[in-house]
Amino acid sequence: MNPAVVDTFVDLRDSLVAADSLLGSGSLVQSAVEQVSNVARLFGRADLKTRDRLFEIGALFAEFCGWLADDLGRFEDGKSWSRQALEWAHSSGSSDLLAYLLMRMSQQAQLVSDDGAAAALAHSSVRYDRSVRSVRVRAAVHQQAAHASALDGDERSALSHLDDAYELSGKSLSEEDPYSLAGYCTPIYVTVQRAAVLNTLGKYSAALEEYDRVLGDWPQEFHRERGLHLARRTSVAVRAGVPDAAVESGMSALAIARETRSRRTVQELARSAESMQPWRSYAGVDEFLEAVATEGEAEWAR
Repeated sequence: MNPAVVDTFVDLRDSLVAADSLLGSGSLVQSAVEQVSNVARLFGRADLKTRDRLFEIGALFAEFCGWLADDLGRFEDGKSWSRQALEWAHSSGSSDLLAYLLMRMSQQAQLVSDDGAAAALAHSSVRYDRSVRSVRVRAAVHQQAAHASALDGDERSALSHLDDAYELSGKSLSEEDPYSLAGYCTPIYVTVQRAAVLNTLGKYSAALEEYDRVLGDWPQEFHRERGLHLARRTSVAVRAGVPDAAVESGMSALAIARETRSRRTVQELARSAESMQPWRSYAGVDEFLEAVATEGEAEWAR
């Protein structure tokens, strides 16, 4: 087979990833799954060098399918895709991919509140730090290690990993990162993760201040993620005991969730809504709770 075929798959994946945040996961699932099958059919037709690249791009497409499944609330499907991606990453021999996938699997465990697995996978990922070439992958690994340390109650380690991630995220991408893997892990992304880590550590007021600072400068191209982080700000506002802030970000997050069909964001808001029941007498709270309940029923029907 012509090795240039791999470059075509790389370009296609880049286009799908760019479209994801704006169009929503449901619009892209079928195309992403088809590309996994297309790549897999080529494994037996390639020479050794090209086959390694095919395993890399196959792993990247499978990981992307896992990401889409997570956003649609299909967490078991997401885990299955990540396991497939990890198998192909091992076949490719890429330390960058292995570290990245372990980091992603840690995120998936965190989504379903499997804190032990989330911490173990994140710590496993950071062990690849010295062999990873991409500074953005290293940044992503360290920010997830910060979450793991926070789950373990180790504030000092968590903040140290965040500092490392922030420094790495500000460095320029190089030719050593041909797939722009973890290209989203910029300083602003690490900053919003700092807010989430502060929340885990129980520092709710500081976390709320961090969310307010970072979301004001949030990039437009990550529209769906803005909704998710607004939903997480809502959770922090609830824990900090600030009803008006919870309603403000909650309604904004819900609007984006509807637009991008992000079930993950709706589920995040539903958890906050449960804790806001005693606040129904506050302005806007009852309206927000009804809106979340209505959207949850609509999501269930879909």
